[in-house]
Amino acid sequence: MKYKQKLTKIGNSVGVVIPKEIRDIFEISAGSEVFLEPSRLGKSIIINVESLGKKIDPQFFNLVKSIDNQYSQALKQLASK
Repeated sequence: MKYKQKLTKIGNSVGVVIPKEIRDIFEISAGSEVFLEPSRLGKSIIINVESLGKKIDPQFFNLVKSIDNQYSQALKQLASK
């Protein structure tokens, strides 16, 4: 599932609208906290929804982080090709 969204000016910042279908999947609404971080694999932004951690085993996140740390350079090179 992919959505194309336009950024909206909000004061000196910009915001992006998160479609209802995605909000429903992650059980988030106005006022929910999310965390943004730049992806190591290119021009992407990762949006981490804190409640997601309650649904997925924390060991899984540790495994993904370990793989990212070990192979981030190789994955970055693959992504650029």
